[in-house]
Amino acid sequence: MTLRYSLFPSVFLGLGPVLALVLACVTGPRPALARDLAFLQDNSAKITILDGWRCSSRATVTVESATAALYDAQVAYLGTLFGAALNNLLQSCPKLTEVTIRGRVDGTAWLEAKSSAAQGWQMAMELPRLEQAATTIPDRIKDFDDLPRLASIYQPYRAVPGVAETRAFRTFATFAQNTVLSIAGDPAGFDAYVRDKLDEMADDKAADEVEKALEVVAIYDRNAARMLRMRFAKLRQDIMRAEWTGVLSKALTPQTGIAEAARQIGAQLQRRPVAASDLGFLDDRLASWIERRLQQHDAAHPGTELADLAADRAIAEALERAEVPEGLNASRAAVDEAALAYAGFLDLALAEQLGAAQAIIDETGTGFADVDLVVETGLALSEEFRNHGFDEIADTLSEHAGARSTRLIEAGLAGYRAELDTREMDRDGIAAVQAEIAAFAELSSDFPGFDAYVETAEAALVSGRARACAGHAAAIENGARIVIETGDSARPLAAFACALYDNDHILAGFDVAGGGDGAVLSIDSADQGVMEFTLADLGPTDGGQLYGAGTDADGMDWDATIAELLIRPPSGVPDRSGITECDLLAGDPSDPDQPAPGVKLEDTPPDYDFDRAIDACIAAVEHDPGATRQLYQLGRVLDFLGDAENAQPYIDAAAERAYPPALHLKATQTLMTQEGDDAFFDAIDLYREASKLGFAPAKAELAALVPPGTELYREIPEPTDKDVMGAVRSKICEGFAGMGACVYRTGVASKKCFQVAAEAFSCEVVLTQRCEMRMGNDPLMRLLSDMTAASCPRRTDPLFLRMTKKGNSWTARSEM
Repeated sequence: MTLRYSLFPSVFLGLGPVLALVLACVTGPRPALARDLAFLQDNSAKITILDGWRCSSRATVTVESATAALYDAQVAYLGTLFGAALNNLLQSCPKLTEVTIRGRVDGTAWLEAKSSAAQGWQMAMELPRLEQAATTIPDRIKDFDDLPRLASIYQPYRAVPGVAETRAFRTFATFAQNTVLSIAGDPAGFDAYVRDKLDEMADDKAADEVEKALEVVAIYDRNAARMLRMRFAKLRQDIMRAEWTGVLSKALTPQTGIAEAARQIGAQLQRRPVAASDLGFLDDRLASWIERRLQQHDAAHPGTELADLAADRAIAEALERAEVPEGLNASRAAVDEAALAYAGFLDLALAEQLGAAQAIIDETGTGFADVDLVVETGLALSEEFRNHGFDEIADTLSEHAGARSTRLIEAGLAGYRAELDTREMDRDGIAAVQAEIAAFAELSSDFPGFDAYVETAEAALVSGRARACAGHAAAIENGARIVIETGDSARPLAAFACALYDNDHILAGFDVAGGGDGAVLSIDSADQGVMEFTLADLGPTDGGQLYGAGTDADGMDWDATIAELLIRPPSGVPDRSGITECDLLAGDPSDPDQPAPGVKLEDTPPDYDFDRAIDACIAAVEHDPGATRQLYQLGRVLDFLGDAENAQPYIDAAAERAYPPALHLKATQTLMTQEGDDAFFDAIDLYREASKLGFAPAKAELAALVPPGTELYREIPEPTDKDVMGAVRSKICEGFAGMGACVYRTGVASKKCFQVAAEAFSCEVVLTQRCEMRMGNDPLMRLLSDMTAASCPRRTDPLFLRMTKKGNSWTARSEM
């Protein structure tokens, strides 16, 4: 809307005091105003022109009023002021044709007007800005979401002096009231608005947003705002309950655990908090569901069987884990009470079950022979409890079965000893006792009381064999006077029969031929059936008649055959202490895992039975191919005897399993048999690996090869011939009673050495030597001595020595 006012010059007649306020000089035309001046002013308004304006066809004038009423109730007076200002401007700038007037109230833009010569200087005034804003309210405020914006529309004019007295304000109020009441009168629109807010944001934030809109409604209709607030509370509760009904229907199912249901509800409450006043709804629903859930559980698991008790414990643990959200007090109380009740019930029921199971174990078996049954019963009961998750009770039952077995074992030993005394120790009886010994030995790892049974059975086996073999000899006519030559010794028939029976061979007969020319000896061997030997009568001997030097039916030599029958074949089976014959004959004394004393192979006598040692280790490896110690010991013996080709696979197999002595031996082999720097470093790596595993000889070798403070080891001159002769024994004598032989080492024929450690060399040495015999003064013996000396080798076989420097001297030790 534009308002027009006439500004003809006649309006200036009679202005009186107003014209006296003209501040600009009007004594003649000027090209421009020199400064921004308030060129018309009274108590109501001040009219100014923009700074820097120069005379032109257009000008902008600002009217600054102290009250908005000037532009409303005093509009005529405002026209008078505009007219005076225009007259002033036209006098100072005749070419002026258009003027823009901007009205302000206390610094706030209120309205704008224009006047031009073409319109006869009539003032065309626009509606006040507030009134213009009022006309936009229907377009800008369309629903509850827009209501808070109404305040922002009015905000620029809120502090304008006199605004409430203006027509613009009344217009704004009318538009605002009509719009607000129209929106507030649409319940469906309010419901949709509330639902949108509750979907978009948390409950408390949604409530804040709704309250902002309702505060606007309250400005124009308090009763409508009150009704909408009540509607919002009801709607919010309905929406919340509908939403939570869906959540609860998914969370509170017969399949959901109590702890899981509490977790889901807690998570939802974190996402969408609920007012404290609404928590009662959730609490009632959850508490009722918990009660039904517990009733369902009790109906499904009514008894005290382990399956029922396992289910009871599971739900008790779930109750203990359940984290009921804060504020759900009835649900929390239901959970706590149920957890306490189930815990008490479980304690009593499990105690009864344990007592019943222990009674079953105590009633099982009557003697040591029933130990397996007792153990099996205990393990079965223990396993049943363990399968249901009661591990502590399972362990208790295992211990109880062990204690019951121990009592039976201790109580049955005397009876077992007496029963053994009645057994006939034939082959079947011996086999039965041997089987019992093996069974007892195996059981003793779990029940130490069976060690006494093993000892008792072994003693009974020895005494039983003695009784049986004595009976074999006693069955032979005149057996007490028969002596059998067995190659290395002569044995009375009874001793001979017992030596056979030790290896499960039975003396079956001894028939003296007519005329006393010999005898036929029958032996029921363990694996070849009955063997017969024709023995020669070798004449009388101390205590009887000596027989021997015969053959069997196949012409086999008596001495060789009988030796095989009398010598027990090697066994790879370990004894109760885990010691094998291989350990006894080939064990490494430096091996920390060696249960036997071990054998220093380099110190063995010339007649040491290495064949027996090899056979014993082969038997041990065949008995247990995974026995690393036995693999190493077999390789060790073969390597010592120079059979490197056959030794290597066993040493490598043990070394691959990180067996420290095998790693050490392989490192030594590498240094001795391979050439080049790689061999040395390979050996160092093996020594280091064995050293890390705690093998003392490897640590010593490594310290010698790579002493502290050196990178590897320093080079030193190899030992001279003199050093070698000073380190080896120069004279070796053997003999007795003034008679014997001596070997004198006189020098070094050849020598090859290479350094293997910081202070050590490995040397292959051939020495020169001479031999002497000590035979007394007998001419015949001196002749024999001279002949022996003449046949003595002038050089030794190659000696493999480890030469070690200690200070200024050298020591030597054999590496074979």
